Amino acid sequence: MKSGIASLSLRLFFVILLCAFASSAYAQYSFDALRLATLYPGQDPYNMSLGSSSAASYQGLGSVMVNPAVAGMADRSMVTFGFGVRDVSQTTLYPGLESMVLDERRPHHAVQQNFDDQQTGITHAGFIYKVPTVIGSLAIGGGYHQTAVYNSAYKIDFFNQHSSRTYQFLTEYQDLFDLAFDTFTIDNVYGEYESIFDFGGFMGVGQYAEVTQRGQAGEYNLFLSTEFQEDFFVGISVGVPVSNSSYEYFFIEESPLDNNGNPIYSGEAFTGSYNIDQVLFEEKVNVDAIGINARIGLLYTGFSLFDIGVSYTTRTRWNVDETFDVFLQTRFWDVVTYDGDVIVDDQDRTFGPVINDSFRGEYSYSLNTPSRFYVGASTDALPFMNLSFTAERVDYSRIKLRDFDTVDREIEISENNFISNNFKDVWNFRAGAAITVFDWMEPRLGWAWVRNPINYLEDNERHFFSAGLGIG
Repeated sequence: MKSGIASLSLRLFFVILLCAFASSAYAQYSFDALRLATLYPGQDPYNMSLGSSSAASYQGLGSVMVNPAVAGMADRSMVTFGFGVRDVSQTTLYPGLESMVLDERRPHHAVQQNFDDQQTGITHAGFIYKVPTVIGSLAIGGGYHQTAVYNSAYKIDFFNQHSSRTYQFLTEYQDLFDLAFDTFTIDNVYGEYESIFDFGGFMGVGQYAEVTQRGQAGEYNLFLSTEFQEDFFVGISVGVPVSNSSYEYFFIEESPLDNNGNPIYSGEAFTGSYNIDQVLFEEKVNVDAIGINARIGLLYTGFSLFDIGVSYTTRTRWNVDETFDVFLQTRFWDVVTYDGDVIVDDQDRTFGPVINDSFRGEYSYSLNTPSRFYVGASTDALPFMNLSFTAERVDYSRIKLRDFDTVDREIEISENNFISNNFKDVWNFRAGAAITVFDWMEPRLGWAWVRNPINYLEDNERHFFSAGLGIG
């Protein structure tokens, strides 16, 4: 144990008498923006079963999220509603880490851990009305369509011989740095800040964590589509996208115990040091966002073998409100004074203080997510199936954060530079097939390839496979 931790013991004595409270601001930015810019394929069962490949074919009300012009191809008025149940189960593995148990009261095994979570919610609700016309087609409608889900749940429970979560407090936002310093999670040793678990040399920590993310994004829209010339449809829509997500992070680090049940990070006489028991960190973040955009689409059905369609969605302007709660607690076994004595209470029991600190904050800002361009083709000229294909272009590097407070303008500039340097311009692809050999039912298959939007990540692409059955 280093003998230069004098200031820590003195500060600890005063904190035992009076625990300070600090409040500040903390928010997430670039990856929150990326989440708002990400749209998953499929907005209703019909559309989802065909991979949301609806740039040139009508596939239910969800089709208008890709190309509003295809609504003119609807054969009747209708009302739709959907309710979904989302269940996630994730497994955490620890490759390269060996199990280590120093005391049966604190077993931490480097094995796989399973954790799950479930959510329910409305996936879509809307209507389409086919206006009676003498020539051509006119359709109007509106509704809500789910566009993305935020569903993640995992946990860890193992002995980490290599690093500590407390290291991150040394490099994170000033607010969290101050919080860690006030609770002795980090401290100044010989002019340099160190983790509490580095005093005397790092010997590993037991770690337990649970992380859950919940929420969804969707869009309310109104649309109109008309066949203003034979075989030539045009459609427009106005959308109000909304998003709500919550993130909860619960993390405990414990000092290892020796075979006698004593903590390895032991206080030494005449050093003003202490025995650390555990550090608990809890973070809760809620993000609410609302935006506005518009779409215009074209569909041409005059070719004998196939139809083609294109559409353009404007940039979405979002207003984002974040609230966050952070709680940090450091618990000690005991404190050793400069005289070599262990602090005890009036009943001669070892006095291990528990120091808490927390803050709650709110932050609001705006951002623009990029425009989207769709192009696609479909055919019903094949003998046994109908095929559809859609390509989507999204330039994620054009995400732009806006309207930060003046004191945080440096963060805004830094985050926008990070986005432009690390987010990519991508093409996503979707395809669908409907089997038409049966008179009373239509089996459907879909596929979507969502490309990696981050240039420094590998294996970050997603393939979606879907299937459905239309009856009647």
